[in-house]
Amino acid sequence: MTGIPDIHAILTGRITEGQKLDFKRTVDLDDKASKVSIVDDVVAFLNADGGQILIGIDENRKTSTVSLCPVTGDVDSFCLRLQDAIKSNIAAKPSDLTVNAIPVEGGSVVYIDLGRNNNKPYTNTLNSRYLQRRGRKNEGLLPGEVKALYETRSKLMDGLAARSKRHLDEIIEDGLLTLDCPVMHISILPFAHLIHDFPSFETRKGALERKGFSRPHGSYGTFERVANGHEVRAIDLNGHMISRFFVGDDWYVHSIICHPIPFNQGEGRVDFIEMLVEISRHFTNIENFLEKEGVHGPFALDINIVNLHSRDHFVTLFPRVKSISMGRPSYIEAVRGTDLGKLIVDRIRQSSIYG
Repeated sequence: MTGIPDIHAILTGRITEGQKLDFKRTVDLDDKASKVSIVDDVVAFLNADGGQILIGIDENRKTSTVSLCPVTGDVDSFCLRLQDAIKSNIAAKPSDLTVNAIPVEGGSVVYIDLGRNNNKPYTNTLNSRYLQRRGRKNEGLLPGEVKALYETRSKLMDGLAARSKRHLDEIIEDGLLTLDCPVMHISILPFAHLIHDFPSFETRKGALERKGFSRPHGSYGTFERVANGHEVRAIDLNGHMISRFFVGDDWYVHSIICHPIPFNQGEGRVDFIEMLVEISRHFTNIENFLEKEGVHGPFALDINIVNLHSRDHFVTLFPRVKSISMGRPSYIEAVRGTDLGKLIVDRIRQSSIYG
């Protein structure tokens, strides 16, 4: 998020409209033209570098002065309606967007804060327009510019498919997975993969600092160098690998979790609550790791659970499927641990007799 706007600095002219700041006198969500206009403004910022749109600031461009035109009434309700109107009329859905209010004399200034949203291009579904903020203006993207943004998405998705296949072949060839059990594979390819001069992952930031990762089925562990990247493993008492988190030199990320679906033997059922907690925790660990390393979206993501029928009780609980996937790789702005945990657990439930 950009931070709380400095209203005093705006009123005294020290902060003016520009590439990352826009003023709106009013927004009437019951007026179609006004709603279309504010969604256009948001789309323009999303397709540029983000920023803030302030509602309740009246700018006189002839005199280059600004004054307050506060939003009055139930401001909290207005903020919720505005956020819903924006998010429900933009494709793809922006994840890093909030609407808040600053109390001022006579009411509030409402501000739309557009943080890091990289799932470009965004379009206003009310009028199918692709816009981009350029200076103080919103300009339409040319067809070639829109195509170029979509091609970036395709490169990331295609890159994940190729990189994931190659990595899985390497795992099989190296005999890393010796347990015959259900296994979850999480494959992530960030936008950093396409940036040739983006620094590669290293095991050390300084002489006394070791990077590590809180792995599933195990405690916090430090990364070790392996072919084409670094990994953290968890090993059971018999020497079998039960989890592995791998970060490639090219920022391909792959996680292996053996036994991802907890089964209560005494009750003869899947423990969905424990599963949601554990899977969400793992995705949150990945989210925090990427954030710490300065690796931001968009991301291509693929999740698969294989070998379900390697356990007799799962044959009964999952009679129709031997594996579970999300259908196809996803293109997401951010790795959100809680959201992704719920998504995969819901898919597992739907695939079982409980669905």
